[in-house]
Amino acid sequence: MLSKQDKQKVEEHMHTYDSLLEMDPYLQQQKALERALGVNEGIQAFQDAIVEIVKSRFPNLVDLAQERVAQVQKLADLKQLNVQLSTARNQTAARRILKDEVAD
Repeated sequence: MLSKQDKQKVEEHMHTYDSLLEMDPYLQQQKALERALGVNEGIQAFQDAIVEIVKSRFPNLVDLAQERVAQVQKLADLKQLNVQLSTARNQTAARRILKDEVAD
């Protein structure tokens, strides 16, 4: 069992290592890789969701939707496409949405 003072000293000592670890290039690279993987998972999830929306609402447009989402790699563009297709009034509107190019 450690005294309160000893615990405080250990914690202060550990904070020194925390800052060293945060500056470590390898750990920074690992964190960046984890963030990139998270973004890629989000992109894949939105691509899958969009295809599922089209599959349930406009089955004739599934192939077009699959082609379209494969072209879109920005999460914000996929979110916008998701909303547009979720609220499309009919198949004609959905086809127009899927054929529109996303501005970069």
